[in-house]
Amino acid sequence: MSNPTNAINRSDHLDALKRKSERVLLEEIRAMEGIIKKLGRSEGELSETVEGNEFIKKIDVRFFNPKEIDVSLNGREVTVVADHEGNDKYGYKHRSLTRKFKIPETMNLASLHTTYTPDRFLKIKATKFVKEDKAESRKLTIYDTKGVALK
Repeated sequence: MSNPTNAINRSDHLDALKRKSERVLLEEIRAMEGIIKKLGRSEGELSETVEGNEFIKKIDVRFFNPKEIDVSLNGREVTVVADHEGNDKYGYKHRSLTRKFKIPETMNLASLHTTYTPDRFLKIKATKFVKEDKAESRKLTIYDTKGVALK
């Protein structure tokens, strides 16, 4: 026969372990949130602004160099694909990032320009159009802030 007191003690012990595990997990999540706040952004984070006649989309690509990033346009949809792999002190690592978004109808596709900024953002910019654009497909060149093609 089993002792009911032992079953209760085991149940209490398991409940205490569960509560402790939940506390530890919450502490880890809060620590990670603090790190992200200190960095001020998360990987692949997007921001979009329309200022005057300009549309600007910024993507955090801090873990990728310009040669690892491809930007393409298909109609009004921009696709950003970044892929990085290599070894570090912990072993093999692989990162990839894909972001897709539409360029607003009011923006001139011919003015579309990409820049890799010193703070490791990919900035995609277009200006409002004056004449009707025709949908097109093409690869976009990534430039640094001085206008030099990086790839």
